[in-house]
Amino acid sequence: MNLRIVNTLAQCVVASLVAMTACSPVPKNDAPRYVATIPPVAAIAQEIVGSRGEVITLVPAGASPHTFELKPSDARAASDAKAVIYAAEELDGWAARLETPESIELFALVSEDRRLVIDDHDDHHDHEGHEHHGEADPHFWTHPSIVAAIAPLIANRLTKIDSEYPDAYRNNASRFIRELDKAATDIRTRLEPFNGRAVVAFHPSMQYLLEREGIEVVGLVAPSPGKETTPQQLRELLDAVKEHDVKVIFTEPQLPKRAAEVLAEEAGVALYELDPLGGVPGRMTYFEWLEYNVSVIEEALQ
Repeated sequence: MNLRIVNTLAQCVVASLVAMTACSPVPKNDAPRYVATIPPVAAIAQEIVGSRGEVITLVPAGASPHTFELKPSDARAASDAKAVIYAAEELDGWAARLETPESIELFALVSEDRRLVIDDHDDHHDHEGHEHHGEADPHFWTHPSIVAAIAPLIANRLTKIDSEYPDAYRNNASRFIRELDKAATDIRTRLEPFNGRAVVAFHPSMQYLLEREGIEVVGLVAPSPGKETTPQQLRELLDAVKEHDVKVIFTEPQLPKRAAEVLAEEAGVALYELDPLGGVPGRMTYFEWLEYNVSVIEEALQ
């Protein structure tokens, strides 16, 4: 099934959630509340929670979890929730230190054999004060096959927290997995023509989607969020662009793109924007967000 059709189905599901007419409706005052750190984590969690409860997001759209500062209202929201759900210790691990009954790290549910390693193409880069090179990439959500693999584990964790309604979480997870499998098949078909192409990414945030579909990331404009790209790094990236015949550099809306613009102008290549976090109109559900990014990759590499 085409990902656009899956996206339409997802919109229908969202509409049913709003109407509270999904398969496991419960009294409003009985519905649990969960707190998620970033929009993609919230989108994944909401698919599994369904109409059983509510998922709220701490980090607003357009903000980076690397630089996000918690407000007192965020701490209160976490303390009132059944659980805080976050991506990974390396990304939004500050969530684990919130006072909440339960915390769930999704990356911890990803098996070692499914994890990719970040290769920043320069052993001298660091990430928030420590070595970045060779670490496991925590941006697991960018490929639907990884999300499908952990969806039952998320449902199991939520069932233990909200044990009176186990079928709600398990049924929602089963439906979500079927849609994720269809999306993965559609992506493979759409991106197969671009196998072997090389690109420069802004940050190692879309690696699972790109690398698993045979698109090689040969350089990173900003391997360390919040740190400016140095002239030496730009020279090295320019060499990589020429060596690998790169035609596209990807930026991200959450981080300054000036260094990427300078590199693109110097190399004479195109700039396109991928969005690793979403949370804006048209990219609210997981499948809306996925469709946006796959469409951008298609357009950029054609």
